Amino acid sequence: MNIIEITFAVALTITGSFFGFYLNRALEKRYLPKITSARQKAISGVWEGTYKQEDSEKRDEQNISFKLTLNAGSRTVTGLMSVVDTTNFEFHVEGSFYHNKYLRLNYTASGITEDAIDFGSIFLILGDYPNKMAGKLVGYGSISETLISGIIELNKT
Repeated sequence: MNIIEITFAVALTITGSFFGFYLNRALEKRYLPKITSARQKAISGVWEGTYKQEDSEKRDEQNISFKLTLNAGSRTVTGLMSVVDTTNFEFHVEGSFYHNKYLRLNYTASGITEDAIDFGSIFLILGDYPNKMAGKLVGYGSISETLISGIIELNKT
């Protein structure tokens, strides 16, 4: 093999890897349920409420201020979550609707608190009149230093 063939092979390998990554992500999203335009409009916006964290080994029960800013697309919901506890925490959220009413969001620490070890999932039910959501949160909390869970109640502002 000469240098041109080797360079061409390396370039194709790198290009194929990048193309394969993005193709895989597109195919994965294709299997998510479609979100109707009415649900996209209902879920997009700012949601505020409380998270009632259950007591754990290292922390008593807490009522924590909670804010979600969501943007719904045709198959996914993305956004930011702010939690005010002993400090202000920021999280990136991403998920999808299931059966037109049930929303699952996964969250990870981001922004000013991206170094904190905080992650988990939120399971919400959008009310029949879409100005309220309620559900459960499960994850790992850096303040509690253990698995956390609790109930979330949100209202659209």
